[in-house]
Amino acid sequence: MNLKTDIRTLPYYERSLLMGLLIGVASGVAITIFHLLTDLFTFAILTEITGIVPPTPLGEETIAFPSPSRMFPLLLPLSLGLGGLMVGIILHFFPDIKGSGTDYSISSYHNSRTLKWYLAPLKLIASAITLGSGGSAGDEGPSAMISAVLGNSITRFLGMSFEDRRRAIAIGIGTGIGIVFKSPIAGALLSAEILYRRDLEPDIIFPSLVSSSVGYAIYGYFTGYSPLLGEYDIPFNPIRLPLYALVGVLIGLLSIVYVRTFNFIRKWFSRIPLGISPFFGGVLAGGIAILFPEVIGKGYGWIDIAELEELSRFTSSVPLLVLLILLPFAKIMATDLTVGSGGSGGIFAPGLVIGSFAGLDIGILFNHLIPSVVPYVAPFVIIGMVSFLAGSVKVPLSSIILVTEITDSLQLIPGTMIAVALSFLISGKYSLIEGLPESRKDSPVHMAEFETPLLEKIKVRYCELDDQSFVKVTDTMEKALSLMNENDLRSLPVVDEDMNFVGVVYSRDFKGSVKDSLVKGSPIIDPDSTLEHAWEIMVMSRSTSIPVVEHGKLKGLLTFSSMLKKYKEEEKKITDDGKMA
Repeated sequence: MNLKTDIRTLPYYERSLLMGLLIGVASGVAITIFHLLTDLFTFAILTEITGIVPPTPLGEETIAFPSPSRMFPLLLPLSLGLGGLMVGIILHFFPDIKGSGTDYSISSYHNSRTLKWYLAPLKLIASAITLGSGGSAGDEGPSAMISAVLGNSITRFLGMSFEDRRRAIAIGIGTGIGIVFKSPIAGALLSAEILYRRDLEPDIIFPSLVSSSVGYAIYGYFTGYSPLLGEYDIPFNPIRLPLYALVGVLIGLLSIVYVRTFNFIRKWFSRIPLGISPFFGGVLAGGIAILFPEVIGKGYGWIDIAELEELSRFTSSVPLLVLLILLPFAKIMATDLTVGSGGSGGIFAPGLVIGSFAGLDIGILFNHLIPSVVPYVAPFVIIGMVSFLAGSVKVPLSSIILVTEITDSLQLIPGTMIAVALSFLISGKYSLIEGLPESRKDSPVHMAEFETPLLEKIKVRYCELDDQSFVKVTDTMEKALSLMNENDLRSLPVVDEDMNFVGVVYSRDFKGSVKDSLVKGSPIIDPDSTLEHAWEIMVMSRSTSIPVVEHGKLKGLLTFSSMLKKYKEEEKKITDDGKMA
C-alpha cells in the first residue's frame, strides 16, 4: 500500500478532513510554543531592562514571572532597539520572514509559491523577540505565516497535489489567526475571506473549520478557553444605533490614516539595509513609548482596560485628556515603525488596539454629552475594534465574528454590522495587504478557470486541422455523407481539382450531388484567426467545424474537438507555470 497515493486519491471531504486535522495539530502545538516563548522573551528583555510588565487580557493565561519593584521607561528605546538588532541579524540571512507574514503567505497562495519549512521556526523566533522586546506588533501575522508554512510543508511531504498544497497555505493563514485569537469560527471564515477584497474561496472553509477547532483545542489547553478579552454583558439598546453608525464612519477614516502611514514608513525604511532597519525602527518606536507606554507589545490587556474604563491604570505621564486624544495615533506610529522597518510582527492585532482606543475616546465623548443614552463606553470600544479591522484589512464578515468571539458580545451584533459596513465603505480601496485581488477571477491561480480571453490568445494555425475531410466538386453526395458519418460532421468543405476552396455542403441540404448541394459564401477563417473568432462563427452557423482557408487554398477543417484539445493544452501550461516547484 502506498500511503501518499492513497491520500491523493481520497474524495474531497475525506482528504480535506485529513488536511484539517494535520494542520490543526501542527499549528496548535507551534503557536503554543510561540506564545510561551514570547512570554519568556518579554520577561528576559522588556521587563529585565525597563521593569515594565504589560497588562494581559482577561481570557489569557500567561507565565507568572516576578514583577520588578521599579520601572525605567527611559530605557524603552534600548529594549526595542535591542530586539530590532537581534531580528535584523536573522532578516539579513532570511528576508522572507520580515514584517507581518500574512501578506507574504497570501502572495504565496496566489502565486503558488512553495513555503520552505524552515521559515516556520525562524518566523516564530524572530516574532517572539520583536514582541518580547516591546515592539508594537501583533502575534496574529506570525501565527498565520507559521501555520501556512506548516500546512504547505505537511501536504508537500505527503505528496498531495499542487492544488492541495496551495489550499493548505490558505487553511494555515486562517487557522493561525483563529488559534491566537481563540476564535476558531472566525479563523475558518477568514481563511476564505482574507484572500480577496470582494470574494471568498469556498473550498477552503470546510478544512479550515477542522483545523481551527483542533488548533484552538490544543492552544486553549495551555492558555485557557475563556474569550480572549473577557465577556461583554451589557444589554443592547437600539437607540444607540445611530451613534454606532457614526463610529463606523470615523473609524473608517482613521483606518485610511493607518494604511497610508504604514505604507509610507515601509517605503521609507526600504532604503535602509534590512539587517539594520529594524534596529532604527525599534529605537524610534521606543522613543514614542517613553511618552506613551501603552503602545508597547501586543496591547490586548489595554483593550480590556479601555473597555472597563479604568483610566487610572494608564501609566503615561502625559495629561489624561491629551493622552486619550493622541493614543490612537501614537499606537499607529509605533506599529508603523516596528513592523514597517521590517520587525517581525502582525499589523492586524494593533488595529484592534487602535480601534479600541479610538472607540474609547468616542464613547467618553458621548457619555459626557448624553449620559442617559451612553452610560458605558464598552460597546464603543468593541465596535471601534471591529470597525477598524474591517476597514483596514477588508474582512468585514470575519471581523464581526472574530470580535464577537473574543468579547462574547453576541447582543452587540446589530450595531457591529452597521458600523462595519460603513467603515468598509468609507475606507474604500485602502488595505494593509497590498496587491490583494478583487475576486477569484483576478487571481493567477484561477486564470485558467476565469480567463475567457485565453481563446483570443490562441491562433487557429496552432490547432490540429483535419486535412482529410473534404470533397471535390465532382464527387458524389453519397461520398460526402459517408465522410460526414465517419467523422461525426454536419458539413464538409468543397474544393476544385487545385484544392481551391469553393464552398460547403451540409448534410441537411442533400440534393443528389455535391455540385447541386454546394453552398457558396459559407463562413471561413484563416490560420491567423483566433479560437475566439472561430467559436463565434461556429455558434452563428450552428456548426461544429469550420474550413480554414489561406490564399484561397483549403488548409483543413477546424473542429470543435481540436479547439477544445488545444485550449486544454494551453490551460495546462498556465497551471503548470504557476505550480510550486
